[in-house]
Amino acid sequence: MSGFLTRQLGEITALFEAMGRRLAASVVLLVVAFIFVLASLGFLSVALYLWVAQLTQPAVAALAVAGLHITVAGVCFLAFWLKGRARPKNIAASNSISEAQVDAGRAQFADNIDQTVAPLIAVLHEADMKPEETALRLGVALTKQVGPLALVALALGAGFILARRVTTPNKDR
Repeated sequence: MSGFLTRQLGEITALFEAMGRRLAASVVLLVVAFIFVLASLGFLSVALYLWVAQLTQPAVAALAVAGLHITVAGVCFLAFWLKGRARPKNIAASNSISEAQVDAGRAQFADNIDQTVAPLIAVLHEADMKPEETALRLGVALTKQVGPLALVALALGAGFILARRVTTPNKDR
């Protein structure tokens, strides 16, 4: 069991490491691109200022370039604000589709559990092991209701509680 868990943890760790490397590479590329875009915007602003300064006075050119920057920033803030407030109109339709898919997945999951456990229940019934059969049927019902991960968490919690009650406390500590 320990080898299985170690292997699973190794595979999960490898996946997270690969994801982290891809994320770091993406972040570096985006930061470099952002720096070059800012530098190019600075040069474009200077070029615009020099061009407008040749046509008008330097003070008017500075005000025109600053006004252009403020206008672009205002449009970006407005788009950001409107994007956050916009809600899709087909939320009900998308929720009903996802609920139908979830229900189909749950039904398939329940059928899979029933097919897996049916031979074990038959063996326990033939061996006249009623408490074990009842425990297995209860476990199947719990798994169908709460899912496998919650059932594992429940079993771990029950195991810790049972272990505390069964073992004697160590008074030496």
